[in-house]
Amino acid sequence: MAARIRHAGSPQEGEAVWRRVLASPGMRPGRISSVTADDLAALLRAVWRDEAGPAQACSDLRRMMGQQRLTRKIAAGFGPHVQVVSKSGTVPGGVSNDAGVVAFPDGRRYAIAVLTRPLTPGAPTREDVLGTAARVALDHLRAPGTPLSS
Repeated sequence: MAARIRHAGSPQEGEAVWRRVLASPGMRPGRISSVTADDLAALLRAVWRDEAGPAQACSDLRRMMGQQRLTRKIAAGFGPHVQVVSKSGTVPGGVSNDAGVVAFPDGRRYAIAVLTRPLTPGAPTREDVLGTAARVALDHLRAPGTPLSS
């Protein structure tokens, strides 16, 4: 017998599903992991340099990240000439995050992570905000005269 997946039939049912998810033991403070944007960027730098573990494992992770279909957060800040490989995460009504590597046509690559939370509890974060934050940060780093631009 095949399992049946029941989809929420109304916005109220959808909200009830998310209330149950957010109330689950794995979502309680102290039971979930935490990370900083700097930690994520450092991890991605190490993966791209084959320093995070065995070279094959790093290569496999880069390949899997490159297969992500939902890469519209950081990527929203860049045109088609810029390659973005990223992995996002979202908690509805809470955080919206994305971490990845942005590769420019000139060959330079940057590991970047953008972590957000709403100013008003429950308010959604527009995905293009993450892309804009990433683009502004990398525009600064790539500007002539900044320490990482050369």
